[in-house]
Amino acid sequence: MKFFRPNSPTESLVRVKARILITGSVRDAEALASLEVFQMLVQKLMQRECTVVRSASQLMAYRPWAYYLVVLLSKGILHDP
Repeated sequence: MKFFRPNSPTESLVRVKARILITGSVRDAEALASLEVFQMLVQKLMQRECTVVRSASQLMAYRPWAYYLVVLLSKGILHDP
């Protein structure tokens, strides 16, 4: 199983071409931890590269390779732009 933790946005485009994008409330630490755990579970079960998207610019950067966008509903998601 591959896990990718890029250090910079440009490195992420070179190393990771994620097919499944996961997003949700990224301001809340508990919700962000849930996103990362969900990412690990999906990546392990589906055997596809996944990543947690934390901003609109990251979403646009990953868009050419993405097939799916998963939005986890959690507390505070409607307050997070």
